[in-house]
Amino acid sequence: MPDDRPVPPASGWRVEPLVFSLHDFLRTGSFEDLRIGQPKDQVRSRVPEPLSWALTSDGTESDLWSYGRLDLIFMDGKLSSVFCDNLGGLGDESAEEDHITVDPWFLTDPLPEMADVRRRLADAGLALRETKVAEYLRAYRRDLVIEGSEVTLMFEADRPGAPLAAFWLDRTPG
Repeated sequence: MPDDRPVPPASGWRVEPLVFSLHDFLRTGSFEDLRIGQPKDQVRSRVPEPLSWALTSDGTESDLWSYGRLDLIFMDGKLSSVFCDNLGGLGDESAEEDHITVDPWFLTDPLPEMADVRRRLADAGLALRETKVAEYLRAYRRDLVIEGSEVTLMFEADRPGAPLAAFWLDRTPG
């Protein structure tokens, strides 16, 4: 029975930590030349060993690799999602311990409210559109999608000012 640990590439895991810029990710939907839809082996050859992992799909190897607060999720052997829902302290990651350094751009504690995020992104030339969420979630959640990158920003609509709660890029590989 496998231990679900990600299999290292033949050349060994990358030694240098990942570098994640929130600004660049929101603008392009990628970081470190990692893109949704890339084969798992291609991603594996470009990243350090994950800080943690979780067995998800067929039970042979982890499909969720975590680097600090950032998760890489694989489906059908391809990168299908970059996800972060623990935004408090984003940027406090340790290159040595978490295998990633993060430039959180404007995400500092306290987390920004929806109006501030809209303003900051508009000032950076990033266009947004609001997406509909399921009716049962509308009292609790609002989602904005950044045009071009298609990164989703989720806000807690049931809290004053609707603070930012998560961001992700999620496309099921076709």
